[in-house]
Amino acid sequence: MFDSSFLSLLWANFHFIRPWALCLLLPLALIVYIRWHRNEAAQSQQVLPEHLRKALTVGEQGWRKLLPLKLLTVLMMMGIIVSAGPTWNRYESPFNEDKAALVVLVDLSQSMLEKDVAPNRLIRAQHKILDLIELRSGGKTGLIAYAGSAHVVAPLTEDKQVFTPFVSALAPEIMPVEGKQAQEALTLVDTLLADEVGASVILFTDGMVPNAIDAYEAYFEHSAHQLLILGVGNSNREATIPLDVRSLETLASKANASLQLVTVDNQDVQWLIRKIDRHMQISTDSIMPWKDMGYYLLFPMALLLLLWFRKGWLVHWGLVLIVCGSSVVAPSPAYAATSSIPQDESASVKAQPSNPDTDSNLQASESSELASQELKTDVWQNIHQAWLDFWFTPDQQGDRAFHQQEYFQAAQYYQDPLRKGIAYYYAAQYKAAQISFMQQPSHLSLFYAGSALARQREYIAARNLLRDLINEMDKSPLESEVQLRADVAHNLAAVQAIIDEINRFSESQQGTTDGLEESTELGKDEPLTSDGFEEIAPEEVLGKDTLNAREILGSEELANKWLSRVEADPKRFLQAKFYLQRQLQLQQKQDEAQ
Repeated sequence: MFDSSFLSLLWANFHFIRPWALCLLLPLALIVYIRWHRNEAAQSQQVLPEHLRKALTVGEQGWRKLLPLKLLTVLMMMGIIVSAGPTWNRYESPFNEDKAALVVLVDLSQSMLEKDVAPNRLIRAQHKILDLIELRSGGKTGLIAYAGSAHVVAPLTEDKQVFTPFVSALAPEIMPVEGKQAQEALTLVDTLLADEVGASVILFTDGMVPNAIDAYEAYFEHSAHQLLILGVGNSNREATIPLDVRSLETLASKANASLQLVTVDNQDVQWLIRKIDRHMQISTDSIMPWKDMGYYLLFPMALLLLLWFRKGWLVHWGLVLIVCGSSVVAPSPAYAATSSIPQDESASVKAQPSNPDTDSNLQASESSELASQELKTDVWQNIHQAWLDFWFTPDQQGDRAFHQQEYFQAAQYYQDPLRKGIAYYYAAQYKAAQISFMQQPSHLSLFYAGSALARQREYIAARNLLRDLINEMDKSPLESEVQLRADVAHNLAAVQAIIDEINRFSESQQGTTDGLEESTELGKDEPLTSDGFEEIAPEEVLGKDTLNAREILGSEELANKWLSRVEADPKRFLQAKFYLQRQLQLQQKQDEAQ
């Protein structure tokens, strides 16, 4: 893939260190002009008619005429350019302080647990972040995690060892709010990079919601920082929630960002490092001297000068033969091919017993045919998809597939999380529907998310979600949501009835071996169906005392008390930290509203 940042660097910084040397082009042009016309005037054939001059002329004609003079002119021009010192790049500073600052944004939504890249998207992103920090030669790095809310995992620091435990602890369950609100991180990015110049922001995600794309477009339109996007996922492998390349390409186009998909090796990390360094070179006015890039022209000049070591212009033909001969002598690439059985041997092979080698050849031939058919199918599908993209928007293609009852395919087209979640729900992909509904929370999407949780037998989570939703709707009732509130109350009563029935059944089975709790052992991934399996409230991470976020963060004594209660587990520490920060944010919003 062509790296367009080199052109940006060239356009922004190209100049000559010694521009006065270009004045030598004027006398050179005058000398060439005089020499050319003197050579033309010296030819005695000018007095002859045109037809006789062509018949009597012995020597080169056309573009080869006066070729030594032409090449000598090119050589002199190249020498003048070398003397002028073209440059577009500075020498690198030996100090780490001159390195660009970097802020890494990590998507911790549920879709990052998809396994289309091994072992899953989130773990692959963690590995890439650690590789990036390790390979960077200096510079401050910060880390922000986001889902339904955004939080600073680590502020800007040059200590690489700080990131290892916290990066490994990143998981969706540590976030206080579920969702995919990447725009929530922009305020934190602006705070971290307030005093930085030429910084970069790297976004590790598998997709973006439309309102987040608009927020990033507005932010980076007026920001001197650059946005880099690393798409985590594999669009060629099946996944419940596929990698949303469309939204990432839209984000890259609108926010003037660069997009790179994750690779199995370090090519993506090296790409990120090059982008960071070049943006730093473009954005900063360093005191380091300019690097003279004109010396690279000396190599083609030396090759052209070889033509003059011998009279007769035989050398340039020798160079052509050498170049052509090297391409002929170079070994051609080898291609694997299935061997075919000659016609005269096919009858004897059929009469003989089965041979393992022959069977393997036949299987290889069949595999080759299947691969060829799959390739043709993929090409046809790509052509068909390109034709649809030309005429229809992604949402229109999603509507078309939805009306044809191809719900899963419709979900792949939709860009709006609500419509995508509805399509997943109709396709009976309830986990994917829940994740999509939570990416852009609204009263309607939270109502649908509760239904998706109930379909997964996550009755406790569904009840809690619907209960919080109805409480929120009661605080600010709207006439347009009267019917929605009635539907939420109906579903809440239905889910509570299911939980009560499971509780009664569990109580009736106590002391026997027929109950669910006695017959099976529920793992951490099993659905929570009754009050006996209620999850630990986030407040329990803070201890038994009733302390709000403002009290803990505002008092050093209470902060130390709280820290002493948090276990030496980075994941549990981040969960408690994010929960406190979220509570403080909500308190500040309430104060502003009042």
